[in-house]
Amino acid sequence: MSPAVLRLRSTLIALVGIAAITVVCYRLVHVSATAAAIALLLGVLLAGVYGRKAEAVIASFAATLSLDYFFVPPVGSISIGNPDGWISLIAFLAVALVATNLSGRLRLQRDQLMERQLESEKLHALNRAMLFSGGEDVRRLIVNKCMEVFNFSEVALFEEPLEPNVEKTWTLVPVVLGNKNFGSLAFRGASPPETTLQALGNTIA
Repeated sequence: MSPAVLRLRSTLIALVGIAAITVVCYRLVHVSATAAAIALLLGVLLAGVYGRKAEAVIASFAATLSLDYFFVPPVGSISIGNPDGWISLIAFLAVALVATNLSGRLRLQRDQLMERQLESEKLHALNRAMLFSGGEDVRRLIVNKCMEVFNFSEVALFEEPLEPNVEKTWTLVPVVLGNKNFGSLAFRGASPPETTLQALGNTIA
């Protein structure tokens, strides 16, 4: 699905959720305005956790209108100038934005953790290939395995240190272990994180 379709689907899910909470509170349970506000606040919180900022803001406005129309006297009308409505809107927006920011941070941390795990698995695969190379030319194996595992389009292994390449299409990685420099690895294609490149140079060394 395209990002626009996904955003639209998330928005519809958030609105349906607010509508469902409103129906349950108004038609089935007949709760007070305070209880309805708490239930709608939970819906806004969930929209902020599982959605993006736009969906959370839309859910906040929908919850405010639902609370004002169905539960705040005079029931059946929307009082734009009523301070209670503005306070509810501000509270819903604050909860939605805080939940969205926290959820975004958690998603970012999750993505970074998964990326580090994937890069670690790639380095482990390269290390195993070198350890169990048998009689195969390790230098050729390193070049081929780097292209296979890291999706580099071109790889060159130099058995002497090189100065950084002036051609920006190449990335140069020093093959260093401790204080000793064994050479350089140059590649084109994918762009792993800097920490992965350092670990790659150490693994090859």
